[in-house]
Amino acid sequence: MSEDRKINLKGIVKGVLISLVITMVFVIITALICYFADVPDGIISIILYIISAVSVFASSLFLAKSISNNGLLHGLILGAGYFIVIFIFSAAFKQQVGINMKFFISMSAALASGMLGGILGVNTKE
Repeated sequence: MSEDRKINLKGIVKGVLISLVITMVFVIITALICYFADVPDGIISIILYIISAVSVFASSLFLAKSISNNGLLHGLILGAGYFIVIFIFSAAFKQQVGINMKFFISMSAALASGMLGGILGVNTKE
């Protein structure tokens, strides 16, 4: 595989871990807010989708800044890795995990925000 086609697997794994940490921090903050305030369930779901998308976007953006090309592919793989980890955790802690609209929204948000972060990261070098 030529140097310009190489996938930075170490960076992707690091990016997924960073995304998960960012997600955990913001989920804890959201949980505290929900504990002290009366927040409707529908709003909480939207907030969790936003947290996931922003986490993957930020992580993908920083990963892509460290590489010279293939930002879209790196971001896509990072988003997929993040989604797979979240899906495994969800399956481990829930009785049933179905493939429904929430599944597709979560997957789409992770993949799209990863790709966007990758594209912007490669094209906005400091």
